[in-house]
Amino acid sequence: MTDPKPKPRLLLLGASGRVGRLVARFLDAGANGVIDLVQQRRSGGQGRGELVWGPLDGPDGLLRYLNGQAPFDAFIVLSGITPHSGGLLDDTQKLADACLEAAHVTGTQRVLLASSSAVYDVQSAGPIAEQAALTLTNPYGVAKIQMEQACARWREKGLEICCLRIGNVAGADQLLINVELARRSAPANSPNKIRLDVFDNGRGPQRSYIGPQTLAAVLQALATTPRGLPETLNIAAPQPIWMDDLLIAAGCAFDAVSVAGPHQFITLNCDQLTQFYPFRPEESLPETMVKQWQETL
Repeated sequence: MTDPKPKPRLLLLGASGRVGRLVARFLDAGANGVIDLVQQRRSGGQGRGELVWGPLDGPDGLLRYLNGQAPFDAFIVLSGITPHSGGLLDDTQKLADACLEAAHVTGTQRVLLASSSAVYDVQSAGPIAEQAALTLTNPYGVAKIQMEQACARWREKGLEICCLRIGNVAGADQLLINVELARRSAPANSPNKIRLDVFDNGRGPQRSYIGPQTLAAVLQALATTPRGLPETLNIAAPQPIWMDDLLIAAGCAFDAVSVAGPHQFITLNCDQLTQFYPFRPEESLPETMVKQWQETL
């Protein structure tokens, strides 16, 4: 009788961040014994399946945690510096380098590295594919571009690195964060309204979104696929959504403010991603994304 094939062992870095918190519970629950997940945090108790360690402190803490065990099959790196995190955008590459060094030193071969759709020039005709022009004006986007470019030397050392150009994650995006803040601050029986820009066609912005549970499933699929991954992948549900439909699905009243401008449609082409993850039609619906977000509350 042969031994059962060992479960893929994954390390989720940034489990306490804005996106990490949303997907961690779905990765853990959705794994259902299929994967062995370890969640990295900067602080807190180190219980089963948890690792308290900071990548910027160097790889020694991770080596001590492994203590001679086999390396992880993949790192899922959601750690990052954002305009809202209070960190310096110049440290984006430094943090990524520290995570990639830890993967290299511990013998981990695959790294999913969170980048952003902010790397794209929004003047590009959409839906925007991975080969589209990149931005040189958005400081956050520029920091992510520099991070992506710095991956080349780690690929030369043998790491398989896929930079994930993530769109809007329902619940980590500013619109639904504002919905939750409005609900918390509203007086009883008098809900606060959200402002939404509305264009000449009477609709709000159209953007590429993904629900946190779907994102967790996508990350698991990419981390465990036996196929080689491309260097960059757009991450969102295949069909973009209207942000007014998202607010309606969330049961949130809004004030429509007429605006004029060229940026109503900023969407991603996710054809490459669908080769690795078979999206169900409902995973592109705002109602599904809101339901997944509400489950994290």
